[in-house]
Amino acid sequence: MSKHGEEKYKRKFQSGKIGDLNANSNDSTHQLSIHIRHGHNKFWSESILPLTLCIACPFLVRSIVFICDHSHGSIMEFFSHILFDQTMTLKQVLVNFFYFQWHWPSALIIISFLLYAVIMTMLIPGDEYSGPITDTGHVPVYHNNGFTYYVISLILFALLTVLLKFNNISPTYIYDHWEEFLSTVNTFAFLLCFLVILKGKYMPSTNDHRSSSNWLTDFYRGVELYPRIFNIDIKLITNCRYGMLAWALLSIIFCMKTFELHGYTDSALVSCLLTLVYLTKFFWWES
Repeated sequence: MSKHGEEKYKRKFQSGKIGDLNANSNDSTHQLSIHIRHGHNKFWSESILPLTLCIACPFLVRSIVFICDHSHGSIMEFFSHILFDQTMTLKQVLVNFFYFQWHWPSALIIISFLLYAVIMTMLIPGDEYSGPITDTGHVPVYHNNGFTYYVISLILFALLTVLLKFNNISPTYIYDHWEEFLSTVNTFAFLLCFLVILKGKYMPSTNDHRSSSNWLTDFYRGVELYPRIFNIDIKLITNCRYGMLAWALLSIIFCMKTFELHGYTDSALVSCLLTLVYLTKFFWWES
C-alpha cells in the first residue's frame, strides 16, 4: 500500500468508518491493553510460567539431541542416564542440557544467514501490500517478494553446495556440529529477543506496543505488535524469511547427510520433498 493509501486508511479510521473501535483508539499515545491479573494467579501466569518456558524449551531441544546421539533414540535410556547414571556429574548435566555454548563457526553461519535474509528482502522487488489495520490505526506495509526470495535462495544454495564440494567442503558441516549449532542459535535467539524488548520499551516503532514492570512477562509475551528496525519488519525476517527458509535448507542438508552415511534411502528423500512442498506452498500463498 502506498503512503497515500495508508493515509486514507488512517483518515477512515479517525472518522470512525472502520469497525467498532474503543474510545482510546484515537489517542496517539494509546497502547495495547494488558490483561491485569491479581494475587497468586498473576504471579504464576506472569512470572513462573514465562520463566518455566524460557528454561524448559532450550532444555527440551538439547534433550532431543541427547536422546538421538547418546541414548540410541530411547527415551527410557535417556531418563536412565539422567536419574541413575552415577558417572554423570553435575557439570556434564549442565553442559549437555543447560549450558549455552557459543560456537563461533555456527555463530558466523547464523549471523551471515540473517544478514542474507535482511539484504535479499530489501533488494528483491515486489508489489506493496498492506496487513490488517490495528486498533491504533496503523497499517503495516510489506513487499510481495516472498516466493521469489525462496526460489532464488534454493538456487543459490545449490550453487554454493557445488562450489563447496569442489573445495572438499560440505553444507553438512551443520549436521556434524549440530549440538554446537543448536546451542549457539538458542543463545543468539535469547540475545535477539532481549534487544527487541529494549527497543520496544524505549524506542517503539508504532503505538501498538505494551509494556509492564515485569521483564519476564515482556520477554515471554513481547512488547511490540510490529517491531521494526531501520524500517525492517523483525517478525517478517525472523519468522518468514529466516525461519521458514532455514527449515527448507536444513531438510536438504539432513537428507544429504543421510545419503552420505547410509546411501540412498527413500524415507530421507520423501521426508525432504514433503517438507519442501509444504514450504513452497507457504511462500506461494504469501504472494
